[in-house]
Amino acid sequence: MFFCNKSTALDEQHPEVKADIRHVETLELRQRVLEHCSGRTDDSSMAVQGRVLMCSDLVAAGAVYHKNCHRSFFEMRPFLEHSKGMVGRPVDKEKVDVFDKLCEWLEADVHDLLKLNELTEKAQTFAGANVYSHRQLKRKL
Repeated sequence: MFFCNKSTALDEQHPEVKADIRHVETLELRQRVLEHCSGRTDDSSMAVQGRVLMCSDLVAAGAVYHKNCHRSFFEMRPFLEHSKGMVGRPVDKEKVDVFDKLCEWLEADVHDLLKLNELTEKAQTFAGANVYSHRQLKRKL
């Protein structure tokens, strides 16, 4: 529960959830989780770190977690098991910013008909090589 902060529903009415639950059995897991949190900078890792730091002995506290949440956390993926709207590829903020600048540029001036290659070249003037591919740019436009 310390990975996703959701209920583990440890009761006989939810056998499918019970099969997905793991108990912390080693003291090293706490240290591994904290080390992994220090290597990440996302909100999920900060939340996990805060929950883990609240307990000095996860084994004695009887800490439990969802198997899929554990896997997602160490594979550095978003928690898909319990989160809504987090499905899909992570957003590249720099590419989004470049696309926004490109749109502002297009809206600011009257332009003749432009080819996709010309738009990509203009986007590259904003950020160098970190721009959407032709296919992605066409889809977003």
